[in-house]
Amino acid sequence: MKKRVSFTIIIACLCFIISCDKKETIKQSESTAVANGMLGKNLKTISIHGAELYTDVDFLAMYKNDTILRRISEEMIFKYPEVNKESLLAQINSCTSVNDMRDVYIRFGITEGNQIVDLTVQNFGYLQSIAQKYPALANLNQTDLQHFWQQQWKKVPVLRLMGTTCAQQYAISVRDCNDDYVVNVGIAAAGSLFAGPAAVATFAVGLAGAIITHNNCIERAKRVYDSCK
Repeated sequence: MKKRVSFTIIIACLCFIISCDKKETIKQSESTAVANGMLGKNLKTISIHGAELYTDVDFLAMYKNDTILRRISEEMIFKYPEVNKESLLAQINSCTSVNDMRDVYIRFGITEGNQIVDLTVQNFGYLQSIAQKYPALANLNQTDLQHFWQQQWKKVPVLRLMGTTCAQQYAISVRDCNDDYVVNVGIAAAGSLFAGPAAVATFAVGLAGAIITHNNCIERAKRVYDSCK
């Protein structure tokens, strides 16, 4: 029980840290938008030249990688029950490079660490490619960009679990966890889309936070499902 309570507190702290960091990013973006006369415009008034990212090859590649990352998140619940997640998150948030992150995962004995970092770096590359192909997205302020990204993400077809009442509820809970994951990834993506190659570490830290938050959400859903069966 102590571990679960501690984990919840950790996740709350992580969300607060990420929220503070992203609020500052949004504040800076909004200041720039005011200077450019863009603040207040929304997706209906800004032309993005018919961009439909959910059919884009790079966007779909990102989605595929994130599907793997969500699976890793679920598996970590059972594989590393003794990991001190408070310390893990603190050290991840202090990383200034992706190699630093690899070292952190090694120290904590998380064998999927290199895979997590590799997939994250791949996704950052896809993100940079998307920025080059759709430069009009730069006209969106931070809030609209996050909203647009999340809309496109949810348009990618997904398989839904069906079964008994308990299984259906679990499927709904997992889908909610995935939706929250999309929101967090959207924040990380929007903050890094036009930030240049140097932002890869910031993107990686944000994505690592999204994975751990997703991990906690799935763990709660699994407990409810187990008690329902």
